[in-house]
Amino acid sequence: MDMSNKRYQLDNYVKDWGHRVVKIVGLDHKKVIVDYGEDNQATLEWHDIFPIPIKVNLLVQMGFSLLEEKRNPYHVKYSMSTIILGRHYNATGIEYDNKSLWNFSNTSVLYIHQLQNIMSIINPDIDYFIIEKDQNLS
Repeated sequence: MDMSNKRYQLDNYVKDWGHRVVKIVGLDHKKVIVDYGEDNQATLEWHDIFPIPIKVNLLVQMGFSLLEEKRNPYHVKYSMSTIILGRHYNATGIEYDNKSLWNFSNTSVLYIHQLQNIMSIINPDIDYFIIEKDQNLS
């Protein structure tokens, strides 16, 4: 499955130019409407939004459990799991030099919105990324 770095959907979470987490509530080929929470919405240009890299703490916020953390001299390997509609799904990841590469259900993912898109196919009725809107992810 091809998971584009910039293929956003409604309800995806991304970072704005100030590194604040925002939720996409509208989009077209010229602009993106984002929600900052508490009825505070703004219209941004496409070049003002950025994907959120996957990190273990963000996966925990999405409902994953950390099963194993294995530290090696040059990287850290993680094994995580979540349950969606009664079925177990695993994610494995490697972090090195403040970068990461993750695999969820046999699909390589780098960013939260890619994982949200996969998980919304499994169960579209749940918002899989509930975090504080003022969280800074710089």
